[in-house]
Amino acid sequence: VKVDASGCPLDSDKDGVYDYLDKCPNTPEGVKVDASGCPLDSDKDGVYDGLDKCPNSPAGSKVDKDGCEISISLMVFFDTNRSEVKDQYLAEIEKVATFMKQYPSIKIEIAGHTDNRGDRQKNIDLSQARAESVANILIEKFGISKDRVTAKGYGPDKPIDNNDTEEGRQKNRRVEAVIIK
Repeated sequence: VKVDASGCPLDSDKDGVYDYLDKCPNTPEGVKVDASGCPLDSDKDGVYDGLDKCPNSPAGSKVDKDGCEISISLMVFFDTNRSEVKDQYLAEIEKVATFMKQYPSIKIEIAGHTDNRGDRQKNIDLSQARAESVANILIEKFGISKDRVTAKGYGPDKPIDNNDTEEGRQKNRRVEAVIIK
C-alpha cells in the first residue's frame, strides 16, 4: 500500500477512496463515486451522473454522450397488398436520414408490418418488402450506409391498432424505424 508523507494511504484522484481500493483510479476530481471509487451512474445509461445532462433516461434507452435519449420517429403507411412508398412519405424518411447523419454511430432497423387479413406467410413477405422499400430509400436516395440499416418484416404480429376496422388495419400497414445500436 502506497502512503503519503504522513503515513496515510494515497488517494491520488481525491475521490475519497484509497488507491489500493480504487477500481477507477483516474476519476475526475469532484465526481461522486461509489465505495469502489467508480463514478455513479444512477439511471444506468452508461453516462456518469456528473456528466449526465438527462439524469432520468428510461432504463435500456439509447443515449448520446450527454446521457440524453436518442430516438427517431418514422411512420410510413401502405395501401393494402402494396409495398411501394408514396411520395408523401419521402420527407419523413429524409428526417430519419438526417438523424442518422447527426448520430453516425447508430444503426437502425426498419420494421415492416401488415394487418392480419390474408395468408400469414404472404403478410410476412409483404412486411419484409415494405421494410426493404424504406431501407432502400434511406440507402439509395439519402446516402445512408447499408451496414447501418437492416430491414425486418414482422407481418401481422405487432399491431398498433385493432384489425377489426378499416381504419385500424390501415394503421397496422406501416413501417417504423427502431434504433438498434
